[in-house]
Amino acid sequence: MRKTSTSLCNTFAAYQASLTNEYRHLMPVYLQLGISGYINDLQSPDNLHRDEILATGVLLCSVSINGLYKWTTLLKGLHTVLQQRKLLETTTQSPLVGHLIEVIALLDVPHFTLNRSTESLKIWPAYFAQRHLTGVQETSGLPYSLLDLICNMDSPDAEQRLRNWPGELCRELVQIHLWEAFRTAAILHCSALRPATENEENSAAAGFGDELLEMKALAACQAVIDSKGDSFPGVPHLAAALMYPLFIVCLSTKQDTVARSLSRDLFSDVVRRWGDHEISLAWDIVVEVWQRSTMQPGVCRLKLAEDFVAELDIEMYLY
Repeated sequence: MRKTSTSLCNTFAAYQASLTNEYRHLMPVYLQLGISGYINDLQSPDNLHRDEILATGVLLCSVSINGLYKWTTLLKGLHTVLQQRKLLETTTQSPLVGHLIEVIALLDVPHFTLNRSTESLKIWPAYFAQRHLTGVQETSGLPYSLLDLICNMDSPDAEQRLRNWPGELCRELVQIHLWEAFRTAAILHCSALRPATENEENSAAAGFGDELLEMKALAACQAVIDSKGDSFPGVPHLAAALMYPLFIVCLSTKQDTVARSLSRDLFSDVVRRWGDHEISLAWDIVVEVWQRSTMQPGVCRLKLAEDFVAELDIEMYLY
């Protein structure tokens, strides 16, 4: 595929350069070449029907996220391709295209990105949730039934549906703990979103905190961290996937509580053992928010996180 697309080739070179310190300085150069080529490809009706342009757009998002660049504007081009090819109007696609659409939908989940500069396209609720898929989604490692709820957290009944989620059978026990970490974190996330949705500004801070639920989420995270790293050969330890639940739980905790202390220990341990620069930045944001919340106790800590990320002038993807 790379042999037939210059923009994909340059984007892949940017991805490879981002993996090593020796060549990381070349990443922005190849990334810009990839973006320029991608924009040119979008202008050609013939190119819109090639799978390469979908792959290029997805990889550009991934490299931009890793480089802490603003990236959600790239989703508009991908959405144009999906619309032109009418890919969201059918469930019959090649395995590659089906996989790319799932990745695009996950990238588009609004509450996974802090300081998002574009509106969500709501691909997952409009396309995947209606299909009631079963099993585990390959990219995220989460069940489709749980993703259907997480990707629609701003709906009025989202919190209750997350509380009622029965779970699914798994291949490895550690998956149960991973899913529970995401489920409980998403419930806490819903609580943080609720005041903004209902315009209850005075109760914003009170709306984010449930120490028992926080402890359950942290227990699930601890179980993942303590699990053997060979459950899924060929992939990183599952603890590296805990950025979202740990971030949300840490923001939820109140000062001088057991949950705050435990969340600090767990997140810092993950950063030390498996953290890349994204996870490290997420931890830095948590620490900054904790400090700011002592001076602004009436402001929701999720709002403080959004404000700090805006000051950094980045879009922070939490998964």
